[in-house]
Amino acid sequence: MRIRIQSLNWSLIALSGLAFIITGLMYCGGEEQAEQQAEGYLEETPVDTVVTATPLPNEVFIESNAFIPESLSVFSGTEVHWINFDDIPHTVTSGEGGVHDSIFASGVIEPNDTFSLQFLEDGIFPYYDSYRPDTLNGVVVVEEPPVQ
Repeated sequence: MRIRIQSLNWSLIALSGLAFIITGLMYCGGEEQAEQQAEGYLEETPVDTVVTATPLPNEVFIESNAFIPESLSVFSGTEVHWINFDDIPHTVTSGEGGVHDSIFASGVIEPNDTFSLQFLEDGIFPYYDSYRPDTLNGVVVVEEPPVQ
């Protein structure tokens, strides 16, 4: 009887090992087969990810042929930064309707470049892009800081 138990144990071990091997082979082959069958039904579609940033309180983004925000209010002494995220050059030129009032002019702001200007006096400062003076306009409103 002892011999039978030992041979039964060895038989169970061998049978378990064989079942394990067969299951592993089925899993490996099955996954590959499932992928091949799914290829006809699945299609990879690239997705463009658009990340939209928000300007800080003293920043103006230039993108899609627009100044964002178009109107900016700051306290005197603040340095304002215009950042060109567009793929074409722009300018920031003080004045209205394409008429330069000689207060400030950035010169050409190439794509991914920045123009910065510190506003020391209170006032309303309209500006435009000299390449697109009729369509690309903005304004900086400079106020005195609150008294503390």
